[in-house]
Amino acid sequence: LTASNRNRYFATRGSTLLRGKILSSDDNQGLPGVSVYIKGTTISTITDVNGNYSINLPTNNDYYTMVVSYVGFIS
Repeated sequence: LTASNRNRYFATRGSTLLRGKILSSDDNQGLPGVSVYIKGTTISTITDVNGNYSINLPTNNDYYTMVVSYVGFIS
């Protein structure tokens, strides 16, 4: 898993919108169904069919830790 270097940050009153894309390290394609959450909060989302996500972050912290989780298997 890799996070795209095209992450975007948009500030609005009281929150910041973080948008990005989760890519497969094998073929550089977007990964659907990847869990993206902010550690220590209940803020979370799941990537769409193209691997895109957006998540609203409250502006009351200096920094957040984003956790990305994807369950896969080899058949």
